[in-house]
Amino acid sequence: MLGSLAKYVANFAAKLLFEAGQAKPVGVKIWKNMAKSQATFMKKQLEKNRLKKKEDKEQRKLERQQNSTSGDLENMMAYVNEFGEITSTPPEKK
Repeated sequence: MLGSLAKYVANFAAKLLFEAGQAKPVGVKIWKNMAKSQATFMKKQLEKNRLKKKEDKEQRKLERQQNSTSGDLENMMAYVNEFGEITSTPPEKK
């Protein structure tokens, strides 16, 4: 139903343009090709955007890895002193 309606609208528009002297008779085939080329263009644009996002994400990942502080266990340790307070320095051995 929708396909036949689209053909009707395309033919009607082409007929109006032809009668107004603005265009040569245009068939439905040209309209389909225009839609197909727009769809192909959109697919290419979406693919470009997807690849750009992927490259940006990889770049950010590399920057994080290069600028990261050392994540060793010593830097992550927390100690509790004799007063019950959390400190970053280990207690003194007696």
